[in-house]
Amino acid sequence: MRILHVTREHGSDRRYGIGRSLAPVLAALEARGHAVRYLTQEDQTARSRAAQQRWTQRFARLGERCFGPAGGVLAAVWLERLNMGRLAARVARQMQADVVHLHDPWMAWGFRLARGGPVRWGVSEHGFGAYTDAVGEEGVPYRPGLLRWHRRQEARVLAAAGFVICPTQSARAQLARDLALPAPGAHWQAVPHARPVLPLPTRAAARQALGWATESTQLLAIGRINPVKRFDALVRACVQMNRPLHLTLLGEGDAAPLHALAAQGAQLRLTVAAVDDVAPYLAAADLYISSSRNESFGIANLEALAAGLPAVCTAVGSVPEVVGAGALLVSGADADLSAGLAQAIAGLLDDPGRRQRLSDVGRQRAQAWPDADAVAARLEAIYRGPGEALHGGA
Repeated sequence: MRILHVTREHGSDRRYGIGRSLAPVLAALEARGHAVRYLTQEDQTARSRAAQQRWTQRFARLGERCFGPAGGVLAAVWLERLNMGRLAARVARQMQADVVHLHDPWMAWGFRLARGGPVRWGVSEHGFGAYTDAVGEEGVPYRPGLLRWHRRQEARVLAAAGFVICPTQSARAQLARDLALPAPGAHWQAVPHARPVLPLPTRAAARQALGWATESTQLLAIGRINPVKRFDALVRACVQMNRPLHLTLLGEGDAAPLHALAAQGAQLRLTVAAVDDVAPYLAAADLYISSSRNESFGIANLEALAAGLPAVCTAVGSVPEVVGAGALLVSGADADLSAGLAQAIAGLLDDPGRRQRLSDVGRQRAQAWPDADAVAARLEAIYRGPGEALHGGA
């Protein structure tokens, strides 16, 4: 099969987002004999990017006049996604794709409008539930009517798709609830991200390479800096603990507010960095923490488990389904989150035996997770579909 995967990612997104978990699966699909292309915003021409920017400015002003602040933000989001859908349709025709896999329902709308041709296409829903709601959690201030309209459009796109893929069973069920559907569609499938493969150095070698003192207490968090990740609550938890700690946050975004919070703790050191290789940090840290408000899967959580790093995670979204007993779960409620994180972190740091047991359980759970080839085989079956005759099959 000739398979086109489409995301709206930029280079920085691929460090921590879909690209990091998708790359090994695409390689496995190629190893199974398929021709695979991965399309991102980096594939746009300079002319196309400039045109998108001009139209975004025009429609953002119109959106603000019609719908307030949410209209301006959504105009930019929609134009970006529609433009990627248009590009996907053109590339699909050029390569005579058998399958187009769009990693965003709004890009799928653009793909349909651009008439991508007689091709089997489908959508991955990477949020926990509806993409519309995930955008709202990222900070888009929807008005009720606009929110309902977006949910209806999302439901229509998914109904037209040949397949819909969610990362977990719980995300699949939540998607139906968000879209006010009686049950998940028959063509909706739960396909997990693949087991991470991490070339881990030894703890001593990793600490030496990172310049971390052997006796220091090192905490690690991973993810883009945005409100959903609630890194501010994690920093406050570290300040409340009032003990010597080094918190390293691997992510991109505005870190100034986090540094201001960290300055309130005399014994807390905060480092924020954007890196391509998280393995040395996973090998060197004492504890991994996820303070997220919501997670559709949490690939960084699974990476921590695979590295044998004891983990504390908020029990939100699909996190309990993914980590099982391999992480210490705390309440994901906003109220008293910092206090709950502080208590869980301190309890593990003060109990080496408990940390080791958690490490062992987490590693075993990660080792039992489907690998990239197993996930690729699942996607291959979905792409072929029931009774579908695809031209140019492998």
